[in-house]
Amino acid sequence: MNTVNGVLYWPTTFSPSQTVLEKITPLDDDLECDVVIVGSGESGSLCAYFLSQTGASVILLDKRNIADGSTSANTGLLQYTNDKTLNSFINSFGLKKAIRHYQLCVEAVSGLEQITKTLDINSDFIKRNSLYFASNL
Repeated sequence: MNTVNGVLYWPTTFSPSQTVLEKITPLDDDLECDVVIVGSGESGSLCAYFLSQTGASVILLDKRNIADGSTSANTGLLQYTNDKTLNSFINSFGLKKAIRHYQLCVEAVSGLEQITKTLDINSDFIKRNSLYFASNL
């Protein structure tokens, strides 16, 4: 399935030689593991990371190159906000649950920042206090 179209930013700017991609080879052997994850995008990679931290033997599979599906079309911008505003969450779930949702989102981004510090590659993770939006409209 083609999950993206057009000219994408990441595939044209992020060289595989900058990553561990050059070390990845097609699976030609029978292997044993505790968990197999199919899909090496952002979600699959994070699942593999967290499961491997528990001591599980994990194999991450993808029929394409690593992060070559919809992940290759993302903005690379991590935000702790959701599609719904805090006000909308309060109206739907109440104040306590809405605030907890936003707190968990902030913790998730902080957790990703901590993970990047343990990697063997430079992730270029930069925490910003605010987001600036420019438009020509």
